[in-house]
Amino acid sequence: MTDQDRFKKYKKLTEDIRECMLVTDDAEIGIHARPMYLAACDDAGKLWFFTDISDKKVQEIYHDHTVCCAFAKPSDKDYVSATGQASIERDLAKKKQYYHKMHDAWFDGPEDPKASLICVHVHHAEYWNDNDSSIITMAKIAATAVFGGEDANYQGTENEKLTL
Repeated sequence: MTDQDRFKKYKKLTEDIRECMLVTDDAEIGIHARPMYLAACDDAGKLWFFTDISDKKVQEIYHDHTVCCAFAKPSDKDYVSATGQASIERDLAKKKQYYHKMHDAWFDGPEDPKASLICVHVHHAEYWNDNDSSIITMAKIAATAVFGGEDANYQGTENEKLTL
């Protein structure tokens, strides 16, 4: 698989899953995670999330820019882990670009002074994807266990790492 193929798969998985746990470092309690909804994964692989500028996670990002975004869709056996450096962006053009009607639940449009973006400049990503149905996956695992052999390891899950 080429680097371009791995990148396309990473981008597709993040955009398909959309929901992730954003992990930051809280100066008081240490590692902290909360659910976030992905506004976009741009063509450079950066992840964009809307947040309220007064939210505690903004201070956590100012404290330590290193974050992890953990995406999971167990029903499809799709998982993505992306780590990188986060920044807070207030650029109106970017907010307009990534704003969606669903954000109206939190903000009065992209011009709302509370609306800001978290941009994660991903340096390393890894994904796991099993294209088979659960029944087929379990059958393959069972067959590997039963028929074994020296080289009998279940190889059904696609696992790729990429550096951006």
